[in-house]
Amino acid sequence: MRAYVIHAKHDGRIEDLPTPCLSEGQALVRVLACGLCGSDLHAFEGTQPFFQYPQVPGHEMVGEVVELCSRPGGPIRLPNRPVDENLAVGDRVVLDPAMPCGVCHPCRRGRYNCCVNMRVVGVHAQGAL
Repeated sequence: MRAYVIHAKHDGRIEDLPTPCLSEGQALVRVLACGLCGSDLHAFEGTQPFFQYPQVPGHEMVGEVVELCSRPGGPIRLPNRPVDENLAVGDRVVLDPAMPCGVCHPCRRGRYNCCVNMRVVGVHAQGAL
């Protein structure tokens, strides 16, 4: 797959990367559109404090599900989020870039947006660009 990888301050390149392997409960999504956010620019400028190089930025995206890897005994499930039993290959989706831990106090109360261990796609994990 082609991706925009930021290797260091002011060093971003379009590269061919291997297609990610799915783990249980994950979906592979073909990116159809990705917005650029101020945090992406800060990553390129070297001023995004949570960004570690090399990294693929981009957390504002829409796409199409191309592969699913369900959990044994159940559908795709994200921590503290409703189960989407109807998710199927070919569905168009919008990414919620928040990756809450699911176990901290706010997550257990359904407040994943306040997760104390929050990770974000395109900052702490490979993004959509």
